[in-house]
Amino acid sequence: MLTLHSLTLDHVAGVDHAHLELPDSGVVVVHGPNEMGKTTLLTAFGLLLSEVGVNSKAARIKALKSATEDVATTVSADMTVAGHRLTILKSFNKSSGRCE
Repeated sequence: MLTLHSLTLDHVAGVDHAHLELPDSGVVVVHGPNEMGKTTLLTAFGLLLSEVGVNSKAARIKALKSATEDVATTVSADMTVAGHRLTILKSFNKSSGRCE
């Protein structure tokens, strides 16, 4: 079982910074007008959990990179997995990406 406690995006698609805190139980519904970042949140979280390398030039990473700035695209999440609390961070950059 996975419980997501928080999700943070920096320079992901059109989102400069977003931090989402989630309750430890219950259902969370993310809603809002079109083009406000709902799909970006889910896509970034999926990329965080995927096996895509931080120096990858995959199309799905390029789609989330800033079109106007040369900055790292960073996604991090605080979660509990199988009873273990952990934080995962991936920072996608041309030559100096990192995963913690």
